[in-house]
Amino acid sequence: MLKPVVCKHVATDTEVPIKGETVAKLEVAINGFGRIGRNFLRCWHGRKDSLLDAIVVNDSVGVKNASHLLKYDSMLGTFKAEVKVVDNETISVDGKPIKVVGNRDPLKLPCAELGIDIIIESLLNTRWQPLDSINLLTFVVLLSSFSSAMSSAAAASLEKPAAASVWTRIRLADIRDVPNIRRLIWQMAEFELLTIHFSATEESLSATLFPSHAPPPFLSFTVLILDLSPVPFPQSDGEGDAPTFAPIVGKLDLEAPVEDPEAKDFASPQGGEAVATGFVLCFPSYSSFLAKPGLYIDDIFVRAAWRRSGLGWMLLSAVAGQAARMGMGRVEWSVLDWNTTAIKFYEEMGAELLPTRRICRLSGPAMQAYDHGSKEDVAKKD
Repeated sequence: MLKPVVCKHVATDTEVPIKGETVAKLEVAINGFGRIGRNFLRCWHGRKDSLLDAIVVNDSVGVKNASHLLKYDSMLGTFKAEVKVVDNETISVDGKPIKVVGNRDPLKLPCAELGIDIIIESLLNTRWQPLDSINLLTFVVLLSSFSSAMSSAAAASLEKPAAASVWTRIRLADIRDVPNIRRLIWQMAEFELLTIHFSATEESLSATLFPSHAPPPFLSFTVLILDLSPVPFPQSDGEGDAPTFAPIVGKLDLEAPVEDPEAKDFASPQGGEAVATGFVLCFPSYSSFLAKPGLYIDDIFVRAAWRRSGLGWMLLSAVAGQAARMGMGRVEWSVLDWNTTAIKFYEEMGAELLPTRRICRLSGPAMQAYDHGSKEDVAKKD
C-alpha cells in the first residue's frame, strides 16, 4: 500500500483562495499519457478552484502526438480547449504551457528542476514501490481505473460522438509508396526514441526495397501498407495483383469518428480518398531446428491517431496468415522492453516472449573492421 510523504517543494508562483486564505497550488506531473492520463488533464482543465497545476507530461509519445491525442480522443471526442505545439518540448492548453518529457524511468524524473510536487501515475507502475528510491520526496497518486480519472459530473458533460466506420485495405507496397514509408519509419523512430539512428532516405529505401529485379513478395524484403478510406475500396479484378498476395479489404467500425490531421500528408498513391495509416516490413528467415523458412518482422507501426483501433492486429495477422499459407515454420519479431502495451498486445495474440534470448548486433565500425586484412588478422583480433 502506498503511503503519502511530505513534499519538499511547495509552489509559490500560483495560488488559489480557499475559505478566505491563499493556498499555493501543487505542481503536477502526469506519468503516462494514455487515455487515463489524458482524461485526468481534461477533467483538471478549467477548474480555477483546483489545488493542482499540471505542468509536466512524462511519456515517449512526443509533443506532436501528445497534442493530437489530447485534442482528438476516439472515445471522448474533440477536446474543447485549444491545444497547440509550442516547441519540441512543450504543448499548450488554452495558453497554459505543459512540458512533455520522455523519461522511461519515472523514478529519475528531475522533480526539483521541474518543480514537481505530485506525480499522477496513470500507468499503474509497480516501480513506485518502495518510495525510498525517489530522490525528491513527492506525493505519488495512483489512478487505479478509468473511472477514477473522471468525476461523474465531468463524464456527464462530455458529449459522445456518433459511431463511424472506415474501410481498410492491406496491400503490397510499391515504389510509389516510398515517401509514405519513409515518413512512417521516421514516426516510429520518434516513438521509440531512436531518431539518432535514423538515416534512411527515399533513394536508399527505393534501391533496397524495390530493386529492378526484385524476388517475389515474402521471398525478400516485403512491405505491406495499411490504407484507410471513408468510402469503400473498389473491388479488384485481380489484374495486377501479386499471385502470392491479394489485397485484404474490410470494414472497421469505430466507437467515434477519428480526426486525422496528417491525412493529406499520407495520401495514398493508389488514389481515391485512401490514406496510408500503417505498415509492416518483413523478410525471410530460416530455422535449422525446424528445417523450415519463416518470416521476420522488422517493423510494424500504426500512426498515433489510429492506434488502439485493431489496426496493428490486422497487420500482424496479414503476415502470420501469409506465413501459414506458405507452409513456413514461424513468424518472429522483437519488442522494446519498456513498451508494455505492445508486449501485452502480442501476448494476447498468442505470441511467446523468449526472455532467455538477447539480440546481438555488429554494425558500423565494428562490422567494417572485419572487411580488412586476411583471415589470420581477423583471428588475431579475436
